[in-house]
Amino acid sequence: MVEFRRSKIMSRTIAVIAAHPDDEVLGCGATMARHALAGEQVHVLIVSEGATSRDAVRNRANAQVQLSELAMSARKAHAILGSASLEMLTFPDNRLDSVDLLDVVKAIESFLEKVGAETIYTHFPTT
Repeated sequence: MVEFRRSKIMSRTIAVIAAHPDDEVLGCGATMARHALAGEQVHVLIVSEGATSRDAVRNRANAQVQLSELAMSARKAHAILGSASLEMLTFPDNRLDSVDLLDVVKAIESFLEKVGAETIYTHFPTT
């Protein structure tokens, strides 16, 4: 196991905001773990539920088993990474453009107000 020393430039409270479950782990999982190992609080918000985009018509009731397994897997991953909290919203997977932008913004703002993050990691608009 690698040990990390606390860096003076790292913040004490970190927020990670991702569109789908696993985006945050694939995008910055090692960075999240490093912050947690340094004694910092890492709070994670996943905006969409991550499963119903595979269906012709979104139906959360038909996907309950898959959604439960996905949430359980996310919680296990975050326990390993050392996240202080994980919040999973239920906006439609890969259909965020079908939701009023204000609703998404309000949910993210509420999360950020609650955790009081000094550093935020999220998606970058281009790759």
